Amino acid sequence: MVREAAYSLQLPGDRAALHGLAFHLIEGVFGGRAPEPPALDAIDPPKLVPHTTDLVAEELASHASLALDAAQAPDPGLQAARILYLRRAAEYAQQQYRIGATVTAWEQLAALLEGVPRGEALRRAADTLRMIGEVQRAEPLYQQALSIHSEAGNRHSTANTLGNLATLYMETGRVPLAVQLYEEALELARVDGNRSLAALVKAALALALFETGRVRDAESMLGEALTVQRELGQRNFERTSLSHLSHMCKGTGRALQAEQATRQALALSRELGNRRGEGHALGQLAALHFESGKPDQAEELYVRALAIARETGDRRSAGVVLGNMAALYHTTGRMEQAAQAYEQALVIHRESGNRRGEGIVLGNLAQLYAGNGHTGKAEQTYQQVLAIFRGIANRREEMIALGSLALLYQESGRTEQAEKTYLEALAGHRELRNRRFEGVVLGNLATLQRDVGRTAEAARGFEQALTLHREVANRHTEGSHLCEYAHCLLDMQRQDEAARTWRQGAAILAELKDSAELRQKTIRMREACARAGIVPFDDDPHGRPRTG
Repeated sequence: MVREAAYSLQLPGDRAALHGLAFHLIEGVFGGRAPEPPALDAIDPPKLVPHTTDLVAEELASHASLALDAAQAPDPGLQAARILYLRRAAEYAQQQYRIGATVTAWEQLAALLEGVPRGEALRRAADTLRMIGEVQRAEPLYQQALSIHSEAGNRHSTANTLGNLATLYMETGRVPLAVQLYEEALELARVDGNRSLAALVKAALALALFETGRVRDAESMLGEALTVQRELGQRNFERTSLSHLSHMCKGTGRALQAEQATRQALALSRELGNRRGEGHALGQLAALHFESGKPDQAEELYVRALAIARETGDRRSAGVVLGNMAALYHTTGRMEQAAQAYEQALVIHRESGNRRGEGIVLGNLAQLYAGNGHTGKAEQTYQQVLAIFRGIANRREEMIALGSLALLYQESGRTEQAEKTYLEALAGHRELRNRRFEGVVLGNLATLQRDVGRTAEAARGFEQALTLHREVANRHTEGSHLCEYAHCLLDMQRQDEAARTWRQGAAILAELKDSAELRQKTIRMREACARAGIVPFDDDPHGRPRTG
């Protein structure tokens, strides 16, 4: 307190001198003036060369600022140093994932600059905010940056900012607007002759097209982007495109190709020291393991991905991983953990504006409600989900939700409505080349057909569904539908084949630790065997007729 009081009693000129002295002493102790970084608006700039002053860049910028604020005359040299160390402080804080310090430094730097450099500082502040889900703060900064760059006629910076703003729109569910901005950015990059930026925008646009159902266009565009990025040696951009490729392959049922792309993205992330990218790739790999029937490996990877998301301040990714972990808990019967994780994910998705993530979590919660017998609440939630996906023009997720709603109709006895909804979802999945969910809907529809006595039609549907499940490595649904197919075979008097089929399905569900599903299938099987007058399949491997 005495020191602070003494400091406050100093004349402004004396305080300026003290801060100036502190600045020069600290700078000298840490190796002298840091080198100038590349220009903020440089095209494909080299990486910032580290310097020992990076450790104290925030402190140096603060002393320079205080010295200038209290000085009686301008000091151009100190002003230049203030700008230099604010820039280095922002970049160093970003490397350390100190998000608040990063944003503060970029915004303080923007206040000292004019023209395109000011716009670029604002854009980088917005980028940092977007990555942690602070979209309401990020959007106006992007808009300010875009206005500055457009007014200056700087095509490269305008295209770059348009692409970033489009990504924010994409992440907050404004997909048609995102596509429009990506296309504007791509045209500017082409006119500017910037192949690197054009490829980066193409990769992002490809993902947006994929989500709206333009699968072939998306895959073609992403392939073009990857070719250019590899040709130019842009390893970090290639990593992002590989992540998009994994998402597309997974969405079209190509599990092996999805895993290959994810492992390549993971290797690149580690090679480049990109912790955020590493966490994202681990989360993608976990989802692939979960869907192919390896819940233990999936859970281990989810835990690691969540830890990295929290370490790097990536709240959006943390929300996605929490939602996926909740689905894993749900499937393996840990309902209390599932409910808690769903709620945590939902809070993050809503705070960060992730409408797609919100819709997916709500869809899973609807399944939870249905499983607990709350049919009305489940149906109401599915309608919310459909409204979200239709609002963000995501036909892929809309069709998935429609198939889930059809199952709810079926389980609540509304057979005609269920079949109509199944057929609509099936047509959508085929159009979108979503083979995983085409198989899911085919098998569920076959179950309905069997229940209403259309046995031969149901058998064909089960066989088609099981072929698709095996092609896309959908082990869980394969196990479930094998158990249902066994009922169909039993109706056709193929008892030995029915017993073998049911036991195959039950073994898969047991392997995947889905005790709830296995319990349900066992109850249904025992009821069917009782009606047929045979020993239950889990009691007698041959399913022999009962004796009186």
